Parts: sequence; C-alpha cells; structure tokens
Amino acid sequence: MLGDDRLQGGELATVLYVDDEDAIRRALRSWLARRGHTVFTAGTSDEARAILESHAVDGVFIDVWLGEESGFDLFEMIDMHWPRVAEHAVFVTGDIIRDPAIEQSIVALERPVLTKPFELSELERIVVGWAQP
Repeated sequence: MLGDDRLQGGELATVLYVDDEDAIRRALRSWLARRGHTVFTAGTSDEARAILESHAVDGVFIDVWLGEESGFDLFEMIDMHWPRVAEHAVFVTGDIIRDPAIEQSIVALERPVLTKPFELSELERIVVGWAQP
C-alpha cells in the first residue's frame, strides 16, 4: 500500500480536508492519520481559513458544496492568500455527473476532482504526491 512505503522512509503530507459532512471528515482524518499524515478537517470556509492561517498544509481537498457555501468561493480565497496550497487543491463532489455546470467550473479552474464515492487509495495517492519534494 502507498502509505506503508511512505511511513518507512519519507516525509508525510499535511492535509486539509474541507467537507460539511462530519462523518466523511472523521473517516478520512482517521484513515490518513493511521498512515502517518497530519490531517486537519473543516466543515466551513471560516474553519478552513482559520486552519490555513495557523498551520502550513501541503494540499487541500474541497467539497464543491459546503452546506450553504460554495467550495469554489473557498478555492478563490485560498488561491488569493495561499497560492502554493491552491496549486495542490482537489475538488470533491458527488454532483459532477448530475450537474454539467459543476463540471464546467472545475474544468475552468484546471483542478483535479474526486467523485464520491471514491477509493481511499486514490485519495492517498494524491496526498503522497503532495509530500514529495
């Protein structure tokens, strides 16, 4: 498994996962932390901003819909204040198949997307890539 190789001899990533679904945040935090990564989670844009202001992160996963908030708005804020983190932003959504407008927005931003449900190994592959120099 990818995480096992990283635990034996390399740096691990510091990750921010932003999603309004608490159960998903907890599961991903637990799964990635067990593999040695440092994981911060946020349920809102304000929580994400507070984490970014106080912690250096290697990359961020952003749910397209954060309750009443837009993940696209959060991405714009990250791009403005933390451009290095924005370069390692990945959108997460369960709506891409049903809503072509979402797909067009993601394509325009030239950011990768994970469609829910996704394989945890796919998430870790991205995270491991962020930790490499």
